Amino acid sequence: MLCEAHAQEAEALLSTAPAYQKGIQYYDQEDWPEAARWLRQAVAEDPQNEAAWYDLALVYFKMNDYLETELTLEKLFSLNPLHAGAQGLYGLTLYHRGAFARAIKAFNYAIENEPKKELRLARAYSYIAAGSPKYALPDFDEILYDDPGNFKACLGKGAALMELGQHKYAIRFFNRMLDFDPGHTEALTNRAVSYFYLGEQEKSAADFELALSLKPTAAVFIAEAKCNLKAKNFPAASADIKSAIRSSPENAEVYFVLGEIEMAKGAYRKAKQSFDIALDLDHTFVDCYLSRSEAVAMVADYEMAIEDLYQVLDREPGNKKAKDMLLWVYAKMDKEILLSK
Repeated sequence: MLCEAHAQEAEALLSTAPAYQKGIQYYDQEDWPEAARWLRQAVAEDPQNEAAWYDLALVYFKMNDYLETELTLEKLFSLNPLHAGAQGLYGLTLYHRGAFARAIKAFNYAIENEPKKELRLARAYSYIAAGSPKYALPDFDEILYDDPGNFKACLGKGAALMELGQHKYAIRFFNRMLDFDPGHTEALTNRAVSYFYLGEQEKSAADFELALSLKPTAAVFIAEAKCNLKAKNFPAASADIKSAIRSSPENAEVYFVLGEIEMAKGAYRKAKQSFDIALDLDHTFVDCYLSRSEAVAMVADYEMAIEDLYQVLDREPGNKKAKDMLLWVYAKMDKEILLSK
């Protein structure tokens, strides 16, 4: 993540800022807590030290403390909005924070100034996560043109094509990965999903079985549960989700999918309880707010339904589904008032 301009700036400061020098020494030793301690001292002693702010943000990123990374970078941007390299790190941080639209904006600026492969890859994955997979394809194509065997780009392009419903083409990219690594569980799982949507149930089941035999992770169980839910095979979907919960009890998505299964069965109050758990684990889970809103509206808790939809709109003002659901909830309220008269 250290760019050339930043490296020169850091080198110039090493002889004049003892705390910063200590921070860099611990950074080089990958002792992140000590590096953070000395770099915090460096910025306290010299709040104009851009190199120290950047390196402190980088240390927080290495520690997976993405909130502190974001806040530290924003302090750096208040000093220098055009700091070299910082926009790329900001984009990666926002991606990990789930702020995909903001991440894409940061990547756009960073790539314009420094078109690195890792930034293109991260921007492409951000587009998929933001629900705009077609915009991810040019970045994947750019990477694969220069590096046809790039695993992450192959997996990502396959995932983007899956989201676009082009499962036959998606399988080509998963096959390319599996030719190199037959035991790649994520590629096997995604190919299983594509086979399911193409109606090739036996191939889908075989890929899920192989993936689970190699690495029985929550992600594989969740993917299989979603397929079983789509097929209305509720017992199998429930069994998958119970396995996912045992594998990863702190994973918000497993409770979200459990709620979706209960919704499909018409058990709206149970669904609401599952969505509650998911949101306790991840209060930024937009799809979960939407589903909980629907669940509580179905049992006439319109106040909570509306509150959940505004939670979505606070985060994503342009969310069409939330706007449409608001009209649906208000219509249900009006109908109930008319029937009560």
